[in-house]
Amino acid sequence: MEDFQREIAEWEKLCGNKVTGFSKHGSGKLKLSRMHDSKYEPSTLVEYARQLGLKYFIGNGTHYTEAFLREDDFTFIPSVFWLDRMGQYDEEDILERVAKYSADSPVVVLLHPVWWAQRPEMRFDFEWLVDNAEFVPIEDLL
Repeated sequence: MEDFQREIAEWEKLCGNKVTGFSKHGSGKLKLSRMHDSKYEPSTLVEYARQLGLKYFIGNGTHYTEAFLREDDFTFIPSVFWLDRMGQYDEEDILERVAKYSADSPVVVLLHPVWWAQRPEMRFDFEWLVDNAEFVPIEDLL
């Protein structure tokens, strides 16, 4: 908890704003640097966030249809749609399916910034979603 609290304080200092929520970076499977802890325990992160009075935590699950879990003033979003890993969904017309699903239920779309810069097809897919689905700020979903 102390490490988590320190990281939140550092982000607030760097950004000049209060942190209201966070997401889990990465798949939870790969350890990519000596400082990266690949363990993923959502219940622990939810508890840390609640203790610090944050409003939300976005997990790194891949089942974008998984329901948001709301309790009091806190929302846990267990899964997102990974735009840069669409092949894992093994569904035809996955972008169309996400757009259709999002008409009735919220979906968080994940796109790592490095792929935006390095893979033009990611920009194309994201722009397709922007043109065919309604996007809102995270605060509107909470």
